[in-house]
Amino acid sequence: MLHSLTEPAYAFSVSHRALPTYPSDITITYKSYLVYVAGMDFGVDKRENLAREIAKIAGVTSLVISLIATVSFANTPSTYSSEMDKIFQSDVSEANMWDASWVPSGFTAWSADSNIAWKWATKNNCQDYGCISAEFISQKGCPSGLYAAINWLDNNDSVVTYSNDSIPSLLAMQNAKLRFDDIEGIGKFAQMSTISCR
Repeated sequence: MLHSLTEPAYAFSVSHRALPTYPSDITITYKSYLVYVAGMDFGVDKRENLAREIAKIAGVTSLVISLIATVSFANTPSTYSSEMDKIFQSDVSEANMWDASWVPSGFTAWSADSNIAWKWATKNNCQDYGCISAEFISQKGCPSGLYAAINWLDNNDSVVTYSNDSIPSLLAMQNAKLRFDDIEGIGKFAQMSTISCR
């Protein structure tokens, strides 16, 4: 309930004396009028006023933080879409660059990299345990090394062990032969699992 005071009010006073005159442009509530007039608190809890002040400060603070976050988000480029664009472009460019026309007869281009081709070797030099060899060739070379790994399978095509081999480098169109040992002697068949030309 609002009360606009333009003249002195004598209707209610704690001390029964004349109330001061307010300027005509001030609008106040009855409760605050009583506090002003009597100079004392008539039931207004100071904790309530403190809570209001804290709420005002918290509200202003949250608005400022929201504004800062909105501005920074609006000015930050989207890294997710740019990363996805890079991945998509690299996939497209790799697909366009896939070329197995250079692969020599008897070799097969590796599914993950058309720069490298491989085949199982016809002769293996195994003495005390099982082994198998594979030959590799690279169109552009592997200047930082060639790594290959196989899975050894049992009669049920279950992987029972693995073996790997590497060389420090391979020139363009140079042949390399790597040997994969089954020291435990539990593998019956070999499956090429990884070829990395770096």
